[in-house]
This record gives sequence, C-alpha cells and structure tokens, in this order.
Amino acid sequence: CPSCGEPTAIRESTRRQGGEDIVTRTLHCSIPSECPATLRGQLFHYTRVLDIDGFGDKILNQLLERGVVRDAAGLYDLTAQRLLELDRMGVTLAEKLVANVHARAEVPLEKFLVALGIETLGKHAAALLAARWTLPELRAQSVEELANIPTLGTLTAEQIVGGLAEQGPLMDRLLAHVTIALPEAPITTGAL
Repeated sequence: CPSCGEPTAIRESTRRQGGEDIVTRTLHCSIPSECPATLRGQLFHYTRVLDIDGFGDKILNQLLERGVVRDAAGLYDLTAQRLLELDRMGVTLAEKLVANVHARAEVPLEKFLVALGIETLGKHAAALLAARWTLPELRAQSVEELANIPTLGTLTAEQIVGGLAEQGPLMDRLLAHVTIALPEAPITTGAL
C-alpha cells in the first residue's frame, strides 16, 4: 500500500448492468483499519454523503494524524476546544465544524446506508432497502432475502450483507450519536 506500506489484496465488487453481473477487481490495503489513506477516504465519503461541510483533506489529515478521530463516529465526539489544537484553526471555524456535525445527527436510513461506504450499496440499493426495512430489520436479513429484491441479485446481496456485518461495530458507535429519521408519511389529498 503506498500509504502505509502493508501488503495489498485484490477485492472484487459486482454491479448489475443490462441484466448481467459485472465484476471489477481492485487492489486495496490488506489492513484498512490501520491505513491512513483508507481512513481518510472513509471519513471524506461520510462527510460528503451527509453534507457535513468544512471537513476537507487538510482537516481530516490532521484529525487522523493526531489520533483525534479514527472513524466517522469520532466526528460526533469533536469539541471546539479539541479542534483548536489543529493548525490554522480559529474559534469561529472550530465552533462551526462542531455545529455542522451535530446538524447531521438525524439521518434518513437511505443516506446512512450510503454513508457507510459499503461497496455496491449506493443510492439505488439503499433506497430499495430503506423502503422495506428499518435498520435493525435490515441487519437481520439474509443474502437470500436481499437477493429476492428485483435489480439486486445474489452477488450484490452477498456484498451488502457482508458489508453490513463488517460495518456493524461502526454502525453501533454511530448510533450512539445518530438517530435514524423516520420516513415521512405520504400526504393524502381528498375530502375528509
């Protein structure tokens, strides 16, 4: 790995296109939980999906290098005082960053799922899953149950179920800070 020097491993991902499963093989760090580039990428993805403004590469790098944050759940533990330890950080910006994080403490299930960064669990798959189950219900689903959803398929279902299991500890830490927003009730019109 060019970031941490650990060996790389081939990871396969599958997406469905035109009724066929397309398999892509990429090299990834074999110890992603310790790799600075992987951790930075996960944090960057989480902040972008949830529209948490202000966390660019320089700030994320400092947070990781100084051990202030290890994952997305750590963002919710940030204080303005702790952020003031970073280079070129003023009181106003530190307070704004903390407020930006806490403004995203209630998250729709669909966005929460995408923010986890699980391969093949993009907007389309997340919308399908969020329309059927709550998060606890989804975490209990089998590959077969997910594979029965039109457009997902077995390979995608396997990757989602595996990814949810792998991200289980992070989800638990996030749920100590984040509330999954209930879907809005559909508006009905007509005579009462």
